[in-house]
Amino acid sequence: MKRNRLVLLGVTASMIFTTGCATLISGKTQTIDVQSKTEKKFKVDGKEYTTPAKVILTRGDTDKIITVDGCEDNVTVKSGMNGMFWGNVLIGGVVGSTTDAISGSAWSYDDNITIDCKKK
Repeated sequence: MKRNRLVLLGVTASMIFTTGCATLISGKTQTIDVQSKTEKKFKVDGKEYTTPAKVILTRGDTDKIITVDGCEDNVTVKSGMNGMFWGNVLIGGVVGSTTDAISGSAWSYDDNITIDCKKK
């Protein structure tokens, strides 16, 4: 009986220390709201949308570019460090923070984007 508890404890501990906090809590994708004063068609990650829209982005360390039909400039959605990643680093989860970085969950985007552009 004692051995079973030790095995269970070992499995539980390994699951906690080998998975990333950001990966578990935030996930590999993020939904952002894209708004504009007037209806606009736009593309991001090869998919087309019309504002207002909820866009699901795969997290990563690179910025996302929104191209808007009829607009002079593109809109950049900046990638930043996810706070959950730092929580994982602080509790000593070296393997977990590596998991977060590899999965892309260590990164996040602004939750709300407003398209306000000059016409071509």
